[in-house]
Amino acid sequence: MEILAHIEQLKYLDWTIRQHASGTPKQLAIKMGVSVATVYRRIYELKKLGAHIKYIKRQQHYIYTDESFTLKF
Repeated sequence: MEILAHIEQLKYLDWTIRQHASGTPKQLAIKMGVSVATVYRRIYELKKLGAHIKYIKRQQHYIYTDESFTLKF
């Protein structure tokens, strides 16, 4: 995968989490045009960068449990 496309996926994921607009992993995969497995990999990558991410099952979206995380490129 091209590095710029990878970065754009991370930025989009960050934006959807901040907007509480991610939806379920499957919905997010459709929005991003990737597989559900890729969604999980990108979430894992954000966590490795220091993000505290939690899935809210009742509301069906991801949130940052620590809003101080900033994605910088």
